[in-house]
Amino acid sequence: MVRLANYFQRLGQPETADRVVYGGARLLKRYGLGFKFRFYDTVSGKTIHLYISNDEMSEYRHRRYLDALLKHVDTVRYFTLYAIGEMHPATHGESMELIVRGLHHLVVILGPSRNDAGDSESSTRNVK
Repeated sequence: MVRLANYFQRLGQPETADRVVYGGARLLKRYGLGFKFRFYDTVSGKTIHLYISNDEMSEYRHRRYLDALLKHVDTVRYFTLYAIGEMHPATHGESMELIVRGLHHLVVILGPSRNDAGDSESSTRNVK
């Protein structure tokens, strides 16, 4: 029996085949509706990017929802991405690319707000 948690693999681990990889990422640039993320995790010291073209986003059924999430770039510290994909060396530079075979294999979750002062538990510890 395989535990559900075993199907989720932190990005940057050596074995990512047949797994949902996840990690924190920063939105680098928008290309119309398209976008490019850079993950905080690395593989063998190489940065990891995820690029989705404007055409891919234009064809995606839930593009408005995903676009609305990405517009929060100035209000969140980072995004958490979950994806089913493959890692490949980038065509240029010293980096890796996470390739997903469709946006239905990608989940974007908003990270903590830039306005958060830090640990939310610390503000409730002293309340009696």
